[in-house]
Amino acid sequence: MERFGSIMGANSIWTYFLNKRITVVILSNTNLTDLGKYAMGIGKKILKKE
Repeated sequence: MERFGSIMGANSIWTYFLNKRITVVILSNTNLTDLGKYAMGIGKKILKKE
């Protein structure tokens, strides 16, 4: 489950991994990055450690 948001140069993403009850939130002051890619990468690294 994902929720993207942006306003006046600030961007955010909220990603929740339903089966593992893990939430990743990223706040950014630029729109030059793919926050979805970062959130999924962080989630995958967390899941590998379990």
